[in-house]
Amino acid sequence: LAGNAANVFSVYGERADNTLNYTSPNFGGFSAQAQYSFGEVAGSTSTGRQVGLSASYSAGPINVILAHHDQNVTAVAAGLTVDAGDAKTTFLGGTYDFGVAKLHAAYARSKGETAVGVTNLDRDDALIGVSAPIGAGTILASYIRRNDDIGGGTRDADQWAIGYTHALSKRTNLYTSYARIKNDSAATVGSPAAAGLDPSVFNIGVRHRF
Repeated sequence: LAGNAANVFSVYGERADNTLNYTSPNFGGFSAQAQYSFGEVAGSTSTGRQVGLSASYSAGPINVILAHHDQNVTAVAAGLTVDAGDAKTTFLGGTYDFGVAKLHAAYARSKGETAVGVTNLDRDDALIGVSAPIGAGTILASYIRRNDDIGGGTRDADQWAIGYTHALSKRTNLYTSYARIKNDSAATVGSPAAAGLDPSVFNIGVRHRF
């Protein structure tokens, strides 16, 4: 999808099965969450397990969240699920609503190692965006930057995006968006056919929520 933040701003560990989750009460706008996901690998209590912690604050125009995720990555070898290393992401994000427009900002730091301790994930993703209501619609714009240290500066990428959504009813809206991604020589953000390409994408459509 054109302008989707996940095109560039992708943190590790987006799904966790078999999870215990605790959410604290709200204390004057502050709340916290703790999560533990069982790896469920026979003979191991650590292979595939995930741990997540977050703290957030929401009051008036301000929303802020700080989260950390740690996952033991798995792989299949000789038909068995084995420990393939560890990946961690620390995320800080927030919005501030000025009334006429809302400012969005986020930053993530992701690092990972193979089972033998070799670094295979080392990147920073940063986003800044704005959304502004216009009648029955909303205009959106964002810029995302990835710095990938694994490639020595050859896997960095940027995305510029602008979009508009118009509500026809509570469940139906029209939308359109345009995004331009710039990949350095070894980067493949936006799933181009080959590294280093700079794809541009335009979308227009109707969305209905059932």
